[in-house]
Amino acid sequence: MSTNPDASGAAGNMTECNADAAVSDASAPKDCQVLIEEHPPTSYQHMADCTPATYDTNPPSGGDHYEDWAAYQNYDFPVPSGFLVHDLEHGAIVIWYNCPCGCPEEVDQAKAMTDALPADDSCSGYSTTR
Repeated sequence: MSTNPDASGAAGNMTECNADAAVSDASAPKDCQVLIEEHPPTSYQHMADCTPATYDTNPPSGGDHYEDWAAYQNYDFPVPSGFLVHDLEHGAIVIWYNCPCGCPEEVDQAKAMTDALPADDSCSGYSTTR
């Protein structure tokens, strides 16, 4: 499992901060309507690490990806998507977040959750650096 900040500015991101946008529990809809979408990858070939890659979804759900995968750990910088897509191929869960105005409490909670997981030496992957 990895947490990954998204600094890509991709579609769907907030363009400005709005503290009033949060919905309180009292005003939450009684019957939550969930939209489930399937995005089967159109390809799944290995590419040389750091080759430019594009994906049909953001965050990516599959497709061509790098030969190496990112080590299962927390990152405080954006990890190239090609590494994370390879992580997904190996069953990883990637927590991908985008907080233009910062969300330190939520990030700390996600990091604490992933840090509490037992280490798995078979998932050491490729340690990415800045």
